[in-house]
Amino acid sequence: MTILEKANTGEAAKAKNPAIAEYRAKRDQDNKTALEEGLQAVVTHSNELKAAKAPTGFGVMSVGGVNAVEDFVMDNVLPAADDGKVNLFHRDQFKSGLMLEIPLWVPSGGDDGSFDYVTLHVNGVPVVNGVEDGVQYTYKFEVPVAATDLPGRFVIPFNSLKVGGDGIKLIGYSVYSNETGNKEESEIQLLTLDLLDPALNDNPAPIEYPADVTDGVVTLKYLAEHSGTLTLHVPPYFDYYPGDKYQLYIAGNPVPVRSGDVPPEAEDDGFDIELDEDTIKAIGEGVSVLQYKLEDRAGNRSDFSIPVHLTVRLTPEPEDLLKPLVPAAPISREDARTGVEAIVPAFKNAQAGDEIRVYYRDEDTVKVIIWPNDRVTFNWDEIALPNDQVKDPAVRVWYDVIRGKNTWTSPDTEVAVDLTTIGPDPVGPGPINATLVPVRAQGNSSKQPGFIRPADVGSGAVLLFTVYENAKVGEFVRLFYGRKDNAVTHTIAAGETPGTVISIPIPWNFVESLGNGTIAIGYEIQETETTGNPQQAVDGSVEVSIATVTVTAKVTFPDRIGGSSDVPGTTPVTALGILNCERPRPLPDGIRLAIAERAGVLSKDDLVFITLSVCSDKAGSIVVTDRTREIPVVVSDQEATSNRIERVLPLLKSYFEIADQPGKYYELGSFRASWRIVKAGNIPGSSQASAVRYALRKPGGGLCLPQS
Repeated sequence: MTILEKANTGEAAKAKNPAIAEYRAKRDQDNKTALEEGLQAVVTHSNELKAAKAPTGFGVMSVGGVNAVEDFVMDNVLPAADDGKVNLFHRDQFKSGLMLEIPLWVPSGGDDGSFDYVTLHVNGVPVVNGVEDGVQYTYKFEVPVAATDLPGRFVIPFNSLKVGGDGIKLIGYSVYSNETGNKEESEIQLLTLDLLDPALNDNPAPIEYPADVTDGVVTLKYLAEHSGTLTLHVPPYFDYYPGDKYQLYIAGNPVPVRSGDVPPEAEDDGFDIELDEDTIKAIGEGVSVLQYKLEDRAGNRSDFSIPVHLTVRLTPEPEDLLKPLVPAAPISREDARTGVEAIVPAFKNAQAGDEIRVYYRDEDTVKVIIWPNDRVTFNWDEIALPNDQVKDPAVRVWYDVIRGKNTWTSPDTEVAVDLTTIGPDPVGPGPINATLVPVRAQGNSSKQPGFIRPADVGSGAVLLFTVYENAKVGEFVRLFYGRKDNAVTHTIAAGETPGTVISIPIPWNFVESLGNGTIAIGYEIQETETTGNPQQAVDGSVEVSIATVTVTAKVTFPDRIGGSSDVPGTTPVTALGILNCERPRPLPDGIRLAIAERAGVLSKDDLVFITLSVCSDKAGSIVVTDRTREIPVVVSDQEATSNRIERVLPLLKSYFEIADQPGKYYELGSFRASWRIVKAGNIPGSSQASAVRYALRKPGGGLCLPQS
């Protein structure tokens, strides 16, 4: 009997826990209602499709008399199972999305070159990857649609599926022809999206021990009296479904010690997990933490259950206490800033409730943990004693294990600590010391602090470093340009007193490699290149504009008729040629713009911006206010190879309208165009302007204006 069948009989409410029984009864009834409503929606939609035969839709009928869009297949859903969840979508598929295999539809009636738009729907809401002429669509196919393209896989991303939460989703699609304006819809299918784990996104209840196991303590005697087996019990949980799984873990070990299917009796009574003697011995002497996870058929995994301690007791007291580990030693200022961890190595016979006291330097600085916690962190305030310039080659670190009234003490670990710094006294742990003067930069030719200009190409640039307070000969300075590995160094020399400004050359390859933009600069100081705690100044920046690209080509108008010049202001204006209502591309169909640049200028992924303005005069000189458009272009590989970019810009009636004279237009005017490029590294270049006349007025006074 499936979960949904139980909803009809009320059997789901028979769980022994009243709260669980109440939850499941409501859940199963809600699931049943949702499924029935979903199935009814499928039937209703199907009937509507059958009623809406030709001439609606594409006007093309299949053999059976049903409209031309065929059924689809959801490729990556789970097969039916006893949980009653129809077309369940597994969590592993969230990243790839729902895969729909859609067959080739009967031709839409659109002319070649028109488009069929495929729009996928979730609960009637379109999955929108693009919008054209007000049409929201997911995929777009040029007519004729190639048989090699379909059947094909179409994707509904998880972000579209999860809108409105989990539950039953209605999946379908439609095909729309922009030539005929007709649309046809598919049948819809049901999908189940389950985002709730078996523990309702909470920690499952803790594992329960047998009544004769006290405080989770298991001995060899106990195992001998119970056939070498420890039986753990997982209590009933709220969102049980057939097909659930479990994994049992020892905390700290990513591999479960037991895993398997949750048995059917778990629905009412929970279920047992048995650990044999070999498994318990493998867990080892001392205290461990037992936790489990639950996982449903959709791949929703619960968090770890509330932990319980398992104490395997074979010997009575702690043994083999080792020195504490201090991985950061020797401790620097940076270590103290981030915190210094002290680790208690595993020791024999640890038990739940063992108190561990970890000491740093003396008994006044102590951290207390309870096993199985095995590490503590000492912070800046605890390490920076008696002051933040402490230097001690042998600070003691040790720990005590306390059980009841007994104490066991570990051997000492001695660690070296050095928090000393050079230069001005820091405020707090650092590493930034605001009293260090930020470094500046300038070009050798432009000599304007904060800027490196084109004039500096060939002459170079420098960092302007101000010697810090308390500087001593031999101290080390590392200066950065743009990033830490772009570093130059300086050693304080005799005569370089506090306040002295030193010019330090910037390797020009640093400047070239990072190109134009706002470049961060900074420095740090320390005792020597390899010793001492660094102090860092507040970063500065320099504005760099050394690289440009020379653009030689202008924007051309391939459909221009006649003309011998493209220079705005040319006289007579007839030399500019003309675009008109007739040929080769009528103005209402848009204006074709082209750039044919010399080799080496255009590269894949360059950003190109084409600017087109409407001018009220015929010479391309008087630009109409608010009638300029900039068209962004990302250069394709083909365009970079051919050194040519071509675009058709649709025109609107409003481009030509006189602002203060509604219904009146600039009938005889001109276009003015230019383009600019931004290459990798923020390297710019721009073209000169070009112009062409246009004529919207036809003999007899009619205008060939765009339709919209």
